[in-house]
Amino acid sequence: MANPLSLTLVHDTSYVASGGLEERTTINRTLGIVAYEYRINDSTLIFADAQVLRGNNGSDSVGDLQAFSNIDEAELTKIYEVWVEKLFYEENLRFKIGQVDANNEFAYAEHAGEFIHSSMGF
Repeated sequence: MANPLSLTLVHDTSYVASGGLEERTTINRTLGIVAYEYRINDSTLIFADAQVLRGNNGSDSVGDLQAFSNIDEAELTKIYEVWVEKLFYEENLRFKIGQVDANNEFAYAEHAGEFIHSSMGF
């Protein structure tokens, strides 16, 4: 059984060409995610991930009410998810308990992972 450890880095660069609070400004931010999953057996999985965000919040330079990037936020370092999932009845029923991102369960579009615009988050 594989127990993968993964690292994901998302870097976003924006440029305020005109308007906004700070014209001709470059905005950089990077989100790092470290995740680990451990499969106890065919029906039980343990998952944990942590996130680190560094860089500038684009809304501070633009002055908008709705963030234009999904990774715009104050700098952070935190445990994001820790949960245990158990499958029952040939995987027709599952229970998941812990700190879970509900967006991954209920509001997730599999093929939209590369888009970082924030409208769907609101």
